[in-house]
Amino acid sequence: MRFCGRCGSRLDHPGGDRLRVVGERDRAEAERSRSPGAWRSLVPRRVALATCLLALASAVAVGHVRSAPVSGGADVLPPLGVVPRGGGAARGAPAACANEPPCVRWRVPVARVGASLPAVAVGDAAAFVAPRGPRGDLVAVELGSGRTRWRATLGAAVQAMASSRAATLAVDAGAHGGLVGLDTATGRRRWSTAGIQGDADVVGFAGPWLLVVADGEVRALDAVAGTQRWRRDLPPHGVVDIVNEQPVITRPGEVAMLHQHTGAVRWRTTLAGVSAVAAAPRRARLLAVVTSSGFLHALDPATGAERWRTRLGAVSGTARVVDVGPDHVVAAVETDATGRGRTDVVVVEAADGRDRWRLQLPTRAKSVRVALRDELRLGWVGPGSSRVAVVGLGSGRVRWAEEVPHALDIRLADRPLVLEPNGLTELDISTGQPAWELPVVASAGELLGLHDGAVLLSTPDRLLLVQLPE
Repeated sequence: MRFCGRCGSRLDHPGGDRLRVVGERDRAEAERSRSPGAWRSLVPRRVALATCLLALASAVAVGHVRSAPVSGGADVLPPLGVVPRGGGAARGAPAACANEPPCVRWRVPVARVGASLPAVAVGDAAAFVAPRGPRGDLVAVELGSGRTRWRATLGAAVQAMASSRAATLAVDAGAHGGLVGLDTATGRRRWSTAGIQGDADVVGFAGPWLLVVADGEVRALDAVAGTQRWRRDLPPHGVVDIVNEQPVITRPGEVAMLHQHTGAVRWRTTLAGVSAVAAAPRRARLLAVVTSSGFLHALDPATGAERWRTRLGAVSGTARVVDVGPDHVVAAVETDATGRGRTDVVVVEAADGRDRWRLQLPTRAKSVRVALRDELRLGWVGPGSSRVAVVGLGSGRVRWAEEVPHALDIRLADRPLVLEPNGLTELDISTGQPAWELPVVASAGELLGLHDGAVLLSTPDRLLLVQLPE
C-alpha cells in the first residue's frame, strides 16, 4: 500500500509474484485451492478531495491542530510537547479523539535509544527518553490519557531499557551511569550498580532476576534490590537468551540451559551450527533449535534430550524459529534456490517434526510475523516487497494475500494492522482489503501493542496512541 504525498489518498498497485505452496501433506488440496483469487491483486482507486478539506483532515489526524490548554492542574509536560487530545480531561481520564476513530488520542515527542525505537511498556504506562533537557531524562506517560506519570533524571545517556513483573524498570545508562533500577509506578530510584559499566548489555528478566552481560560474564541481579545473585563466564561467541524464564546460552556447537536461581548448568547438548532457539508453552515441553546447516531440532527443555529433527532445506542466509505452539513449529529459512534469494516458511508437527506444509515467499524477508487463530496469519517485511496473507493452518492454502510494498511493521495477533511511511491501515480479516486508513508520517516505526481499543505506535521522534474503530 502507498499513499499520495500530496493528498494522503492511497495508491494501490497490482500484486506481484504468487505465493507457492509446496507441502509434503495436503499437496493436492493446496494445488486445487490455488486459484487466481487466492492472490488478490490490488485495484487502483482514485479519491478526489478538496484541498481545504484534505488539509484540515490531515492536520486533525496527525495532531497539528492546537488543543485547548489542559485545565485542573493536571501533570502535563508542556516543554516536552505532550498534547492530550481531550483538552480539559481530568488526571488519569482517557484522552478523547477530536473526530471519529481512527484518530490520534495523544502524542508525545521522544528520543531514540541508540539504534532502537524509544519506548518500553511499564504496566499501564509507557516509558521513553525525553528529547530535550538533561541527559538521561526518562518520562513515563499513562497509556489512557497521555499524561505524565513521572520523570526521572539519570545524568547519563540511556542505552537500553527493560521492564519486569517485579515493577522494576532496568535502565542501562552506559559507562558513566551504570545500571539503574527504577520503580515503574513512581520513577524513584531503587538501586544502582556502578560496578557494571562499559559495554554491559541488558538481556532481560528471568523471573525475579535481571540478566546482564558484562566483562565476558553473564550476571543475575535481584530486580528489586539490585544485588548480585550469581555470575558465570560466558563462552567465546556465546549468546544469552531467556526461554520460559530460564537462561539459555547458545554458541557454535552447543546449547546449555542454566538454573534460574543459581546459574548452574542444568543440561548441555551438542549441536553443530546453532543459530536460534525458541520455546513452546510449558505444557508442550518443546525447545526448538535451528542450525545453520538447515536442521530444526526439538529438545526436551527439562533434560536437553533430542526428541526429533527435521531438514528445513539448504540455508544461504539465516534460519530462525518464528513461532512454537502446542501442535506446530513455524520456521523461516533464507534460501538461494532461484539465484536471487528467497525465504521459505515451514510449518511442521510439534509431535514428530513431519512437514505440514511449506510456503515459498517470492523474495527474501527481513522479518516474518505470524499469529494463529483458526488460520495462520502471516506477514513479512522484505526489501521492496512486503505482504500480509491468511493461510489455512492445516493445508497451507492461501485464502488471501495483500501487497504492502513499504511496510515498516505488521501486527497480526488481534487485528491485522500495517504501518507504512505515510499511514496506518487495518486490513479486513475476511478479504484482506483495507478497512480504514489513517495518515501518520513516519520514516520508521513499530506497533507496540493494543491498549483499551487503541494501538500504541512508536516512531523515531514521537509516541502516539491511535484509537481504533469498533
